[in-house]
Amino acid sequence: MKKIGLLLIIALITGFALSGCLSFLTSDGLPEITIVNETGYLGYYLYVSPVTSDRWGEDVLGREVLRSGNSFRVRLNQPLSRVNRYDFRLVDLDGDSYEIRNLAISNNSTVVFRFNDMVRR
Repeated sequence: MKKIGLLLIIALITGFALSGCLSFLTSDGLPEITIVNETGYLGYYLYVSPVTSDRWGEDVLGREVLRSGNSFRVRLNQPLSRVNRYDFRLVDLDGDSYEIRNLAISNNSTVVFRFNDMVRR
């Protein structure tokens, strides 16, 4: 009886440990990343695109804004085994763009936008 109880405890601990290790994946197996705004400005639009794409796609912030010093979680739409390099673009109220290009993403990555990421046009 003690042996069954011990095995049950080990199974529970293993299950909790594995679920903690896999917390960066959503229920559909797609990774999530964290975007941090350190530009000093309020971000109104955020775009995340695989490097193989020639379009930015939809604004992932939607109705949200990304205040400087704050972060935002983004679910990628493809597994990392398929795409692991992305371009990122944050746009402020004045229309200034901050871009980070060709960044290799791993599980639970953090992408930080800074003022020097502004694209000069």
